[in-house]
Amino acid sequence: MLKLLLMTGASLLLASPLSAASVREERLDNGLRVLLKRVEGLPLVSVWSWIHAGSANEGPGITGAAHWCEHMNFKGTERYSREDLKNLLERRGGVWNGYTWLDQTAYYETLPRAALDLAVDIEAQRMSAGLFAPEAVTSERTVILSELQMGENDPENLLDIESNAVAFEAHPYRWPTIGWQSDIESMTRDQLRAFYRRHYCPRNATLVIAGDIDEDAALAVVRDKFGKIPPGELIPLITTKEPEQRGEKRVTVRRGGATAYIELLYHTPTVDSGDFYPLLALDALLGGAESVNLSGVEWRGQASKSSRLYRGLVDAGIAAKAGALYLPTKYPCLFCVYATAPEGVDCARLEGAVVGILDEARRGAVSDEEFQRVCNQIRARFVYDTEGITGQAQILGFFDTVGGYRLAGGVREGVAKLRKEDLGRVAKKYLSENNRTVGWYLPQDRMANDRGANAAPAGLGLARYTEQAGGDAPRARRGWKGWLPWQGRPLPVKSTTGAPAKAVPREEAPASSSRGVALRATRTVLKNGITLIVRENHTSPSAVVRIDIGAGSAYDPPGVRGLANFTARMLDRGSRSMSGPLIAEALDGSGTELQISCGRDRAVVAAQLLKEKLPMVVELLAQIVAEPVFPEAEIEKLKAQIVTSLQEAAHDTQQVAEDRAYECVYPQGHPYRHKVAGEIASVRSARRRDMLDFYRARYGPRAVTIVCAGDFSAEEVRAIVEKYFGGWEHAVATDAPPVLTPPLPPQTARVNAPVPDKTQVDIVAAQRGVARDNPDYYALQVMNSILGQFGMGGRLGRAIREERGLAYYAFSSIVPYRHVGPIILRAGVNPKNLDKAIEEMHGA
Repeated sequence: MLKLLLMTGASLLLASPLSAASVREERLDNGLRVLLKRVEGLPLVSVWSWIHAGSANEGPGITGAAHWCEHMNFKGTERYSREDLKNLLERRGGVWNGYTWLDQTAYYETLPRAALDLAVDIEAQRMSAGLFAPEAVTSERTVILSELQMGENDPENLLDIESNAVAFEAHPYRWPTIGWQSDIESMTRDQLRAFYRRHYCPRNATLVIAGDIDEDAALAVVRDKFGKIPPGELIPLITTKEPEQRGEKRVTVRRGGATAYIELLYHTPTVDSGDFYPLLALDALLGGAESVNLSGVEWRGQASKSSRLYRGLVDAGIAAKAGALYLPTKYPCLFCVYATAPEGVDCARLEGAVVGILDEARRGAVSDEEFQRVCNQIRARFVYDTEGITGQAQILGFFDTVGGYRLAGGVREGVAKLRKEDLGRVAKKYLSENNRTVGWYLPQDRMANDRGANAAPAGLGLARYTEQAGGDAPRARRGWKGWLPWQGRPLPVKSTTGAPAKAVPREEAPASSSRGVALRATRTVLKNGITLIVRENHTSPSAVVRIDIGAGSAYDPPGVRGLANFTARMLDRGSRSMSGPLIAEALDGSGTELQISCGRDRAVVAAQLLKEKLPMVVELLAQIVAEPVFPEAEIEKLKAQIVTSLQEAAHDTQQVAEDRAYECVYPQGHPYRHKVAGEIASVRSARRRDMLDFYRARYGPRAVTIVCAGDFSAEEVRAIVEKYFGGWEHAVATDAPPVLTPPLPPQTARVNAPVPDKTQVDIVAAQRGVARDNPDYYALQVMNSILGQFGMGGRLGRAIREERGLAYYAFSSIVPYRHVGPIILRAGVNPKNLDKAIEEMHGA
């Protein structure tokens, strides 16, 4: 164990994949900056077009214009109709989307390199030939209002909008990216078109191309497609400066719900101020390292378990969730600290505890071990952000819009120059009372907490289906200070060159992906019954280890709903050899990111790590999975957190709708019917012996599949897994729970589930599907692709969003369970459009 802990303290010296020398910069005569990044491997290319204008470039009366223009550039250009944009890219196997934030608007395509000409031509058209047809503008107004209302349904997002508007007095960062509702309702096509013509021009843009490209050939394509576009006027810098704050500001939001939230905002300087890396490290100290790549940010995510906010708030039972967030921006912005109050804790107490932790940081006491852990986390997170062509292209363009693309390659050097005294210095400089805006969200509880969470309050609605780890079901993605229209994150496409995998005799199970690239996976069954699958990838600096256990909520015993989820989430809270905090320190110190989740069929323990840390991480995972001890004190802490999350879910229209849909599809007694997290009453009554009984019954080698992918051989991984998991011997039941095939209803049923004080209705239309091993599964997947798996690219998106403008999102999914899973159609609409949207769903 001593050896393991010493390893976590070792410095991670990582070469940056985005050094200035690896990026070719060119400037066209009309002013367009072109960044080319050759990445050998898969025959793919990622093209990103960056307009150096976001919500900060708007003004009173036209807030939301940048975001609206982004929407309109998916509605067609002079050369490409709306259908052309969708069909031409998807027929070539491409993924595509866009987003708007404070300082930028971005569009991207990741697709086979043979389609580079098409992607570049589409982006040239978006820059110079957007149609902004009057009927399309009218239709999209409704879509954006639906998107705005979706944001208002989220109390944390609403608190952030209100707090942000108070924190800024003068700078245009004060309004949300999506804009104010009155501006969206009144803005004219001419105003929108004027914003587009002024800001969309080569002198105000950067084009990034990354992938397996010939740089000269790619540049020739860019010159051909963009070279004749007039340069336009360079957009001047925003000269309005936010006045120095001279005293604490406060804002209170009162609205429906059962959960209270707080947010503390502190003014910070720009990315090139010299304090960027110390503030990034302070963010990691308080809440864990966060992505500096905008699409990877998990706004309102939980702090890492070794961080100060987690230990001082969540571990102490004062908060159900807490974290910090700091992102690079072009103009001075904000450092954010947030927390969610559990039952029995009011905002005043929670705020006092948060301020106490921040004051301790201001005093500057940071241990050598703590400082090293923070630096390792930042370095590792940057590797995870930039290992694929889409990630590299995106982070280059994003940094170019806020301070220059060379900043993206300076993380290694920036972190290397840090000193632990820097963290206390910037905390003292910026996290002061006079520089602080405090926001409280006080719920007006119109539904009794327990009744609301247990009585399944109401409607057909959208589901945020999250139990399939790594799934790419389209969904709206929240962004800091606004909403990103993100219908699925950019695919983390990785290169696959390198030596072929070495076969494990008689047990190799090669597979091929749908793109025709050999996965070269090997499958082995160890002596104790563990199934091991290894996928070699000799070009990636990171690795993934995923452990699937046949212990999902379908195995919950009657009367203890949520036990499987509770048991899974207790796994890393202490083993026979290490306490939970020690496990967290070891993982965080090595830059490893751990996620534990539970679905209906299985529990999942997944780790993303740097490849050289594989032995240490597998050793830790073996302790987590094979040697948990379920400490009584940790059970009570986690119980309070789960209860809070259930109370939140009872006021979340998306979650309520999904829960009711499952109740409609699955009859009483079916193991898929109840919520994975259970009910408040069942969670409160769960005991340690229940978890021990469940663990003994469901956790064992024969119920486990371990999947490893990274830069190592199958033999190497097998030796490591056998070393740490090979001695695990425990006989468990591997049979599936008794399952009833859900009956088909005699007619369509409509269930309304009212959730008070919400401005948008979320719809789920669900019916019985098939089991994952059913021969018809793949035919249904093809149907799902046509219907709406890709959001705007399907019939649902076209009918409900594109043609009629009834909803911000509309898509479908087939949930692949071991037994019969549901087919689900989803949309979020204004209440007045509810019946029209349901009618379109039936028609699709």
